[in-house]
Amino acid sequence: MATLIRSNQVPTIFDQLFNQEINRLAKHPVFAQPVISRYQKGGSVPAVNVKESAEAFTLEVAAPGLVKEQFSVKVDNNILTLAYAPAETEAEGKQEKYTHKEFSTGSFTRSFRLPENVNKEAIQAAYTNGILTVSVPKVAEQKPEPKQIQIA
Repeated sequence: MATLIRSNQVPTIFDQLFNQEINRLAKHPVFAQPVISRYQKGGSVPAVNVKESAEAFTLEVAAPGLVKEQFSVKVDNNILTLAYAPAETEAEGKQEKYTHKEFSTGSFTRSFRLPENVNKEAIQAAYTNGILTVSVPKVAEQKPEPKQIQIA
């Protein structure tokens, strides 16, 4: 006698938990809007970690071997833009001959839509040990106080 066994029971539980977590993350203000990424001149877009605490969002950009002075961090119209543009080097007559070259110094741009509860004036950035760290402090949410209206 043949028996039918349902083989899809465990994945449905996993799928529900996984989908709930994905939906929760998708509603987060930093992730709710698409992240815009560009790169030029070869190279690639560096990886970015976004951490959230009660006081701030912290972005960590993996950018080893780059020059601090060639980074640009700006906020325009509620969009935080991180960019890197290496200085143009002129050929000085002496070119080194490589048999294999993987290092890339291409430029890149990463943009993030900021949530409404951040203090754009207090954003700070630091480049240490190959990590560009951008701190975006939050502002305390002001809840409207209830107002008693007199009835005339």
